[in-house]
Amino acid sequence: MKHEYHHFFHTAAALFLQKGIRAVSIDEIAQNCRFSTTVFFEHFDSKEKLVALMVAEWVEKADRYLSLNRHMAANAIAELKQLLCAAEKIVETTSTLFLRDLKHYYPASWMRLEVFKEESFSACLLQNLHRGQQEDLYRSNIDRSVITAVYMAQLRFMTEERFTPRNDFHQVYGEVNRLFLYGLANRKGRRVLVFD
Repeated sequence: MKHEYHHFFHTAAALFLQKGIRAVSIDEIAQNCRFSTTVFFEHFDSKEKLVALMVAEWVEKADRYLSLNRHMAANAIAELKQLLCAAEKIVETTSTLFLRDLKHYYPASWMRLEVFKEESFSACLLQNLHRGQQEDLYRSNIDRSVITAVYMAQLRFMTEERFTPRNDFHQVYGEVNRLFLYGLANRKGRRVLVFD
């Protein structure tokens, strides 16, 4: 029973991320799992419920990662590099169609992601900036609140389809992250970046 649930869950997630949510039917998910749609409905009330459960799990995992990364990283630069690298991997595997469908047809799930990004992710970034200044790795003259707001605004802007085609987004996001890191680092921090 648990095996079926996870099989549906992960198969649907892969299909949604690749094709978008609306393009994937419950029948297609069931066929890919080699189960009937009846078995699907034994685990999920609807596709909307499945999407909500997926987003909730992603947010919970991301929250745990933010906390763990903060405590495991040797310094602020390592913490931020690992965080941005993890975010880039997510961006790399997510299609424009998935994000558009989530935003337009599953607003409650979209809002859950937005709240995570605007609250948990930005709070983590703000905390990292403070850590980096305490460790004398980031420039002392930066305003942490302003820098956090600027990064979050860039992130919102980049995820709009009119800014950049999705196939270029991963590259653009990677470059923005590298510029961001190097812009934060002082001389000592740049040496850490080079040897890290």
